[in-house]
Amino acid sequence: RVAEKGDIVTVERARRPGAAAIAALLLAVIFLSTCSKDVGPEKAIGRMIRAYGGGKGIARLTSYSGKGFVKQLPLIHVAASYPFDVYQKGRLYKTVMYNVKDGIVFDKQVLLVNETDRIQWTRSSGFSSLPEWEVELIRYRFPLLLEWLPASGISGRHVPSEFRDGKYRLRFEDGDDLLTLVLDDSSWLLAEMHLESASDSTFMFREIYEDYRRVDGIWFPNRFSAAYRGREYYEYLIPVIEIGVDFPDGFFVLSESDTILPPPRPPAAQ
Repeated sequence: RVAEKGDIVTVERARRPGAAAIAALLLAVIFLSTCSKDVGPEKAIGRMIRAYGGGKGIARLTSYSGKGFVKQLPLIHVAASYPFDVYQKGRLYKTVMYNVKDGIVFDKQVLLVNETDRIQWTRSSGFSSLPEWEVELIRYRFPLLLEWLPASGISGRHVPSEFRDGKYRLRFEDGDDLLTLVLDDSSWLLAEMHLESASDSTFMFREIYEDYRRVDGIWFPNRFSAAYRGREYYEYLIPVIEIGVDFPDGFFVLSESDTILPPPRPPAAQ
């Protein structure tokens, strides 16, 4: 009320919460945050599958084509990128990389995996061996992992992290393979895949999936980067993506057309 003449006015300062109250509030926030992220492995996998559109969405993701660029690694002096095409249908896998100088393709590399062949071919040097571990990686990588994991029957466990980085980690043991998946705990999209060997402590492979965007309403990463034994292994960007591709018979073989270099581009008009 408005003090009248003669009134004794007592001014009370607003009370500030003490240290104990602040600590209790922080604990409550941490507790609620922890509870919201206390998700079991099966539920986490279910959320990941739903994030990609469920079974129908994943069936489309596991048959795709992409066009983009692969970076030259390691980057020593000048950053360089080469045109790069990638195709996949389940465990059938094919990539084509073009070496370009001054707008002219002077070399071409094809990597191919099908039911019987593991091929790595370069126009300049012919055939070379493709490590079997790279072939086995296909089932653990995006997107085939999304189809293989629920059907594999292996059980995972949540691996708590001391870092509050918005990531949810799952660990699986598939024979000798130790597989760790890192999911974004808000979108539940796959952020990273780590593979180690129980019998070979030097084997370490890590693939990171970034720059997600929707392709026909389904999330797909535009950037793939990997490290092998702690060193950069590859990085490629595929901004042009088509999912649910119906590949023709005989596509996942090394055909004559795969060995032909594209013609030089015509010179620009003056």
